[in-house]
Amino acid sequence: MGFAQLRTRITQPATGILEQLDLRAPAFESRIREVLEAAEDRLRDCLRGAPAPAVRTAGAGDERLRLLLGLFGAEFGEPWRQGVVEAALVAELVHLSTVRSATVAGADWLLARSAQLAARLGPDVLRLSARTAGRLTAAQLRALAGPVPGEDLVTHYVEATAGGDAALAAMALGMGALQAGAPARYVHALTVCGERIGVALRIAEDRRAPAGAVPAARRRTAALAEELMHERLDGARAAVGVLPSIPARRAIYAVCDAVAARTP
Repeated sequence: MGFAQLRTRITQPATGILEQLDLRAPAFESRIREVLEAAEDRLRDCLRGAPAPAVRTAGAGDERLRLLLGLFGAEFGEPWRQGVVEAALVAELVHLSTVRSATVAGADWLLARSAQLAARLGPDVLRLSARTAGRLTAAQLRALAGPVPGEDLVTHYVEATAGGDAALAAMALGMGALQAGAPARYVHALTVCGERIGVALRIAEDRRAPAGAVPAARRRTAALAEELMHERLDGARAAVGVLPSIPARRAIYAVCDAVAARTP
């Protein structure tokens, strides 16, 4: 199945996560929806010429959380700056490359496309993108190798399985802020917040995964990490608590609440 047959799957914004957030700011939410629509159009353009697995993965109803985090991060700078939507798309494309349904060909294509976008946004964004790709690879290798004798299972789980999600969420929030020209201390705080949200999200997703969807050992380890999940979410809230009290900060708090609500 080619692009022409699949393009309709991504003509509408996948705003599933946005529907779950208690933003308490109607004007802000309306503006974010408009930007998400523009981002979906840009994503469709990015996927022209993509192999079918890449298009299928992008149009499979993903909630676009990393894209949304990128847009939230940009709010702490100048969100109207050129390249902000593209920076958020870099994070989303890297995430999509890790989705199981992408296949090797699709994953490689999505990673290459994200690198092309990042290169156009300047050296800082490109470095962050490359660093994230390196972390994803390291996490995958750790997961394949398994825990070493005597290693705590939860520690290994956080570094390997959840490490990739941490890198992606940190990249999304940090890259959005970076491209929007936010102060360096804001970028740092948002990156730390993303790290913690990513770990908590992976734990929450694995805990509620149906039998057979993830390896049984991984699901059991995630169940042991419930307390850690809440600690990471508290840490995420604390990290952005020092930032200006704008609707985007409330939105990040709402993301934390939505992750906490993802329980079996």
